[in-house]
Amino acid sequence: MTTERMSRPGASTAVAAAPALRLTARGRRLILVGMLLVALFGLVVGRAVTSQATPDRTPAVVVQPGQTLWDIAVQADPQADPRAVIAEISDLNGLTSEVLLPGQWLAIPA
Repeated sequence: MTTERMSRPGASTAVAAAPALRLTARGRRLILVGMLLVALFGLVVGRAVTSQATPDRTPAVVVQPGQTLWDIAVQADPQADPRAVIAEISDLNGLTSEVLLPGQWLAIPA
């Protein structure tokens, strides 16, 4: 059995197709930038969560505004040579610079 479409006289038998979605170059760039921002956000949040997990396992301090590695070393071990403690703190945290940011977590030697 075949099915035939009955059409009225003068009626079009063509089915109107929905217009295809076109993505312009600007739209592709916008999507790419959005994906990169999401990936960057994920990295930053992941690193922040990892940094905040450090105090649970190792003694740590939060850097206060104006605080230096020297200050932290003296607080961590007042009896030791601050230069040796600074070297341990740098090695423990993978620091490549003496620049500290307020709010930064630093693991200190036990």
